[in-house]
Amino acid sequence: MYKKTILKEQQESNSLLFWCITLFLFLFLFFAPFYKALFNGATIDFEPPIYTNWFWSAVCLLLLSMLLFKNWRLNWTGILSIFVLIIPISFWISYFFAASKFLAKNMFFINCLYISFFLIALYFSRSSFSRRTIITGLMLSGYTVVIFGLTTVLGNLHYNHSTMITEYGFRLTSVFQYANAYAAYLIALLFTTLYLIISSENKILKFLFSLMLLPIILSIILTFSRGGFVLLPIILLAIILLIPLNKQIKYFVYLIVGLLTTLIVLNKIIEIANPIAKFINDSTSPSNPSPTISLLEHQSWLGWIYIGVASIITAIIVMLLEWIFFKYIEKSILNIEQKKLSNLVIPCLLILVCGIGILVFSNSKINDLLPTALKERITSINFNQNSFLERMTFYKDAVKLIKDYPILGAGGGAWSTLYEKYQNNPYTSRQAHNFFLQYISEVGILGFSFFLIFLLFIFYNYISKFRYTEENKDSFVFYIFAISLLVHSMIDFEMSYVYLTAIFFICIGGIASFVSEKLKPIKFQLSAKYNKAYPIIICLFSIYFIIISITNLKANSVYETSLSMFNEKKPLQEALVPLDQSISLTSNPTYMLTKLNIMNQVYSQSKDSAFLKEAEKIINSLDKNEPYSRALFMEKVVYYKNLNDYDKVIEVTLQAIQNYPWDVTVYEQAIGLLTQYGNNAREEKNHTKKEEYWKKAFDILNIVENKTTELKKLPKDQLEGRPFYVTPSIVLNIGQIYYMQGKYSDASAFLKRRIFDEFFEPADPAIARWYLAALRKQNKDDQGLFERLIKKDPQEKNELEQLLQYNFNN
Repeated sequence: MYKKTILKEQQESNSLLFWCITLFLFLFLFFAPFYKALFNGATIDFEPPIYTNWFWSAVCLLLLSMLLFKNWRLNWTGILSIFVLIIPISFWISYFFAASKFLAKNMFFINCLYISFFLIALYFSRSSFSRRTIITGLMLSGYTVVIFGLTTVLGNLHYNHSTMITEYGFRLTSVFQYANAYAAYLIALLFTTLYLIISSENKILKFLFSLMLLPIILSIILTFSRGGFVLLPIILLAIILLIPLNKQIKYFVYLIVGLLTTLIVLNKIIEIANPIAKFINDSTSPSNPSPTISLLEHQSWLGWIYIGVASIITAIIVMLLEWIFFKYIEKSILNIEQKKLSNLVIPCLLILVCGIGILVFSNSKINDLLPTALKERITSINFNQNSFLERMTFYKDAVKLIKDYPILGAGGGAWSTLYEKYQNNPYTSRQAHNFFLQYISEVGILGFSFFLIFLLFIFYNYISKFRYTEENKDSFVFYIFAISLLVHSMIDFEMSYVYLTAIFFICIGGIASFVSEKLKPIKFQLSAKYNKAYPIIICLFSIYFIIISITNLKANSVYETSLSMFNEKKPLQEALVPLDQSISLTSNPTYMLTKLNIMNQVYSQSKDSAFLKEAEKIINSLDKNEPYSRALFMEKVVYYKNLNDYDKVIEVTLQAIQNYPWDVTVYEQAIGLLTQYGNNAREEKNHTKKEEYWKKAFDILNIVENKTTELKKLPKDQLEGRPFYVTPSIVLNIGQIYYMQGKYSDASAFLKRRIFDEFFEPADPAIARWYLAALRKQNKDDQGLFERLIKKDPQEKNELEQLLQYNFNN
C-alpha cells in the first residue's frame, strides 16, 4: 500500500498538469505582492489585478479537476475537499440579502479563489517533494518582499507609499502600503525562518536562513506596528508549545540573537533611512512619480553595509551556537526531554521574559537607549491610546451591524458598505480591523459557524496528532504561517489582502493534508462512477469561473477606454458605446454611476428628456442593488433637482442622514436645501410648505447639536474622527431662516457663532452680512465688523443695503 502511494505521488509530480499548477503557484507568490498584495479595497482601483488572479486560479482549478478524475476518493482528504466548499457557498447565500450585491458577488468569487489554493495545497502536500516545493515558494517570495522593502527604505527602488511619513519619522509598509499588515506577514516569515533554521539538516540552508533573520527583524521594527509588537510573543507561544525542548531552546536563543544584532545597528539604519524617506516623499510628484537614489550614494551603500555585515555576523553566531548545541548541550537536553511537561519550560520562560520586558521598558533610562521612534511607539502601548480605543469602537459597531443581520449576514463587503450607518463617531475605516467580526457581518452566524468548525477541526486534529519528527516537520511550516496570520487578524485587516488570505488557505490546505493522513481510514467507499462527481462539479464550476473572470477583465478594459474617450472630449454617443458595453457585461456600480453622472450633466445642459429617462433606469437598478451607495445619493439629488421634485430631493437627503449619520456634509446639504425650498415656498405664498421645510431644518440642526454633544463623551484619548460640528454653512442657513421669519434677535444670536476678527471660511462674509442686517433690524450695529467686511469686499456694502431693503414678509 505504501509503495502504491509513493508511486502515485511520483506520477503526479512527473505530470505536466502538476508542473503547470506549480508554476502558477510560484508566479502568484512572486508577482501578486507587487500589486498592493491584491488588497480588496472595495473600489475600482483594486479590481483588475484581482480579476486577473481569478482567471489564473480558475485555470488551475480546471487543471486540478483533471488530476482529481484519477484519484479523488471519499477518504478524509475527499471529505475536507467537499466541506471547504461551504465557505464560498455561505457567501453565495448571503448574496441574496446583501447590502451591496456587487461586493457580495465579488467576495463569493474571491473565496472561490481561496478554495482553489486550499485544494491545490490539500492534494499537492501529500508528497514531501510537492510539500517542499510549496514551502520553497512561500519562503523565497517572502524573502523577495523583505529585500524589496529594505531597498525602498534605502531609496534604490520606488514603490508608492512603501514608506509612510509620521511625526516621529517613517514607517515601513512595503508592497502592502499598510504597516500593520506587513508586520503580520513579517512575523509569520520570521517564525517560519527560525523553525527552518532549527529543523534543517543542511548546513548551507541553515546559514542562508540565518542570513535573513536580521533583515526580517529589522523590517518588523521599522513597521513600528504596536499590534505586531504586542502579538509577537503570543504567536511565539502558540508555536513553541508544539516543538520539543531542544528545538525550543534553539528557537528562543536564535530569536534573541537576531533581535540583539538588529538593535545594535537599528539606530544607524534609522538615521540613514529617515532623510531618504523624507527626500523620496518630498520628491514624488506627477512629473517625477518614481524618485530614487543611486546605490552608489554614500547613505545608501552605507546602510546596505550595515545590514549586510550585521546579517552575516548574525548567521555566523547562529552557526556557532548550532555547533555548540550539537557538541555539548543537545545530549543533556534530550535527557531532560524525557521528563513530563519539559516542553513547558521555555514557554514559561517566555512569559517571564515578557513580564520583565514590560518592567524594563517602563524604565525611562532603559528606553533612552532605543531610537526615539521605537521608544515612542513602545511607550505608547496602553489601553488609553487612540488606536486601541478606536478598535474597541469598531468592534462594538460591528456587533450592532451583526445584530441587524444575525443569521445570514449582510453579504460580502458588508462592513465597508454599512459601517457609517452603525458607527459611534465619525471615524473613517472601510475595514473592521477584526477578521472574525467582519466575516460574521458578511455571512452571519450560520456561515461563520461552518467556517469556525472547519478551522477548529483542522487545527485541533493537527495539534493533537502532531509530533515533531523528520517526516512531519514540513507541515509545521504551514501551521506557523497560518497561526501567525490568524492571530494577528484579530486586531487588524491583513485578511482583506487577497494575497495574504490565499497564503492562509494554502497553509490550511497543507495542514489539512497532514491531518487527513493521520485520521482513521473511512471504511465506506463510493463506487468508481460516483467518485467522478466531485471532479466534474469542480471542472464545470472552474469553466464558469474562467468566463466570469474574462468578462470582468473585459468590462474593466472597455470602461477604461470610455474614460479615455471622455477625457479626450470625444463625441458623447461615441464615448458611450464602450461605457454601455462595460455595463452590459457586469453590474459594476462604478460603471453605472459614471453613466448616471453623465446623464444628469447632459440633461442639465440640453434639457433632453431622453437623458432623464436613462438616468431613471440606472437609479432604479442601483436602488435595488446598491441602496447604500454614497455616490448614488449624490446623483439622485441632482436627478430630482432636474425634475424640480423638491419633496423627493428632501426625502433622499433625509434618508442619507439615516445612512450616514456622522457625515456633516449631508446635514449641510439637507439644511441648505430646506432653507432654499422654504424660501421658494414663501415666494409662492405657500406658507404651509414653507413652515414644513423650515421646521425640518431646525429638526436637523437639533440632531447635529445633539451629536456634537455626544462626541464630548468619547474617552479623552480617542480622536473624534472626521470634523463634525455646526459648520459655517449650517450657521448661515439657520441664521437666514430666523431672519426671513422676522426673528432678528434669534438670527443675530445664532449667526454670532461665526463672527471672528478674520474671515476664515468662504461662508463667513455672508454670515457677517446677514448678522449685520439682523443687528440693524434691531437698531443695533457692529461698526468694526462692517469695516472689516467692506475692506475684504467693497461690494458687500451694496449687498447689505439690498438685504435690508428686501421685505421677506410679502
